[in-house]
Amino acid sequence: MTVPIVKQSSIGSSLSTTAAIGGWSFYRTFRSLFIIPTVHADGPTATDRIAENVEKHSQSNHARVISEVEVQQFLARETGWDRLRMMYTPDATGKYSTDVQFMSSITLQAAGMTFLLTSVISGRHAKEEFIQGSKATVFPTKFQAMRRLTDTIYMRSLKDGTKWGLKIGLFSTSVLLVSQSIAAYRNRSSVFEYIIAGMVSGSLFKMSLGLKGMVGGGFFGGIAGLVGGLIIYGTMYLSNETQEQRHYWWIQRLLEQDREMVGKSRSPDAIISTYPTVINQKAESVLRKVPE
Repeated sequence: MTVPIVKQSSIGSSLSTTAAIGGWSFYRTFRSLFIIPTVHADGPTATDRIAENVEKHSQSNHARVISEVEVQQFLARETGWDRLRMMYTPDATGKYSTDVQFMSSITLQAAGMTFLLTSVISGRHAKEEFIQGSKATVFPTKFQAMRRLTDTIYMRSLKDGTKWGLKIGLFSTSVLLVSQSIAAYRNRSSVFEYIIAGMVSGSLFKMSLGLKGMVGGGFFGGIAGLVGGLIIYGTMYLSNETQEQRHYWWIQRLLEQDREMVGKSRSPDAIISTYPTVINQKAESVLRKVPE
């Protein structure tokens, strides 16, 4: 008689299946003994509100997105005088265009660097002059001598640094006003406008010396404008901050702001003719509705 051989693994799997089925039946019988109420929410849950807010936010952002075609249409309709007027006119938030902000930044940097450099150089010269001029002077104490030397260095550094800082600041302001006005009118960055601006500014600063002084000031101003223009234009080109790119970004923000304030898209002529009156009026009406 042949006895069938049953593997131990088959017996284990059969026992596991039987135990699982028995456990599930016991769980169903045990659960039926208790009444577990099911709670239904009357309104939307927190997850539903989050999903709704995300959808509304995405829709509002999508509605404010300005396409490249809209920006190009605006650039095609505006003129050089329109760019100049909008460049020197603050927007609804009280901020000026990126061109004016660029001029302010460069002017402050030039004046600050000139002040620091001139102060250091003048301080060294003042120290040497004080030592040479005080060899025959007898001070009561060493402390008084050092105090006199320190006062001389500080006063000379502050005086010369402020003097040349203001001069370079005024010269930089004049150069940048002329150069950026030309660049904004042409909507193009180049070294040409810096040379013209340097010549004009140099002539104006030497006006008190007569015609010869104006010619000489214009010549050296043009050279300074050429050197400064090469540095500034090279920096703007490498950092992708040329006049064309900055104006493109500014127009894109202007169109977004106008659409958000007015509530619809307007033609370029309507935006140019009413800038910034309509946007400022809408912004003021919105601020009145905001509780303090």
